[in-house]
Amino acid sequence: VFHEPHDPDVVDVAGMWVDPLVRGHGTGHHLLDSVLAWAREHTPREIRLWVTETNIDARNLYKGYGFTESGRQQPLRTNPQLRSLEMTLEMPAGEIGAD
Repeated sequence: VFHEPHDPDVVDVAGMWVDPLVRGHGTGHHLLDSVLAWAREHTPREIRLWVTETNIDARNLYKGYGFTESGRQQPLRTNPQLRSLEMTLEMPAGEIGAD
């Protein structure tokens, strides 16, 4: 997690990956819970991340925490035939949490 240099009220999740052998056991939830705990202390206006369009499980995980697709897309760096989708979570003033 890092602050955007041009907008300190926005933080980006630089990367999140869970080994396929342990997916489905809550690791993604624990990682996002840690991000949100960090955000509680730093009170950003928005949290942003990028997810591969074909990673439906990750997209659903993020949606469960209130992230929405912003409409911004870019080629995936490791495979330009795939797209990365930006997802954002607007943070209500003084509040942060997951479903």
